Amino acid sequence: MNNLMNGEIPLDFKENPYERTQWDDDATDPVTGEIIDEGTPFMSEYANNFEWGIYNAYRVLIEHARQMQRIQVQLELDGRVPGNSGTFADTLDGSSNKIKLDTALTDIIEAVHLVQQF
Repeated sequence: MNNLMNGEIPLDFKENPYERTQWDDDATDPVTGEIIDEGTPFMSEYANNFEWGIYNAYRVLIEHARQMQRIQVQLELDGRVPGNSGTFADTLDGSSNKIKLDTALTDIIEAVHLVQQF
């Protein structure tokens, strides 16, 4: 029982970290109904293993969804703006993706006149 889950797993695992429990029913004598061999007892360790397994599987699904969304945004931008490498896109995963908000301020001291060229 020392292989049961008891917390969050790292999201970069290479093998399935969930250890399955082989459950066995009670073996009973078909004639007398007497229990010949007791099955697997249900214990809180097994229930907690279920819970952590479900929780961690959901975490992995969320991470995969974020990665897929990021890839979709980058693919969408790559076709529309050649050469941009997605550097100005919100990747929707909390990562800045190499962009920083420019907060520089300036004072305008005279009007700017635009000249159109034809």
